[in-house]
Amino acid sequence: MLLLGGEAAWLANRLAGSGTTWGFVGWGLVPALIVLALLTNGKRLAWPAQRFAADYLGIGVTVPLLCLTGWVLLATVRAGDPTPLPYLPLLNPLELGQSFILLLLGHWLLQIRQARIPAVDGVSEQIMAALLAALTFIAVNGVVARAVHFIGDVPFRPWSLWRSNILQAAIAILWTTLALSLTILATRTGRRQVWLTGAGLLGLVVAKLFLVDLAGQGTVARIVSFLVVGGLMLVIGYFSPLPPRQLEEKQ
Repeated sequence: MLLLGGEAAWLANRLAGSGTTWGFVGWGLVPALIVLALLTNGKRLAWPAQRFAADYLGIGVTVPLLCLTGWVLLATVRAGDPTPLPYLPLLNPLELGQSFILLLLGHWLLQIRQARIPAVDGVSEQIMAALLAALTFIAVNGVVARAVHFIGDVPFRPWSLWRSNILQAAIAILWTTLALSLTILATRTGRRQVWLTGAGLLGLVVAKLFLVDLAGQGTVARIVSFLVVGGLMLVIGYFSPLPPRQLEEKQ
């Protein structure tokens, strides 16, 4: 996998230029495609996967997926220059690669849940699902930061992004929207833990508004963020009450 990934990265850098993100995408995309092939057709491969199916579909995909998880995290802190293509949010090589790997991780977790492949010893499915959700959350925040970098012409550096009023407003709205989605989902499915997760995220938004955003309350972006977040909080309070404990226990 490493050899093929390195070859793909070298070829991409040669074609698109070493200063772009294409080579980095090659390091993640090629191993991800191999893992996908093992998950979907591993048991049908005559040799060697069929003979050693438990090993190939167990540790044989778990270790590469751990490496791909690290790739997603590294991708989050990269600007992701798509030259020679123009930048489009979500429709650029770096974020398409991240999306593909996140979907691959979800597919792997589903295969484990359906007992089609061996489970990971010592790690429950709930913990893996929570880690995947956290990884997705981090990646989505990176998408927003990257959009502000390219569209808002903000340097892709931690301090520059932190001082960006547009990014602070966008993050507040994003987190509140995610909290709204979680609480609505929890109310409809009766899952208190999911609702509490959304409420915790909403609490972080409120703390951020008062501790960070108030410092720039005169800017239009932060005024808009206060209005949007306040409106979404009203929606959460009206449409997404905390599910009763009895309903969760019945499930």
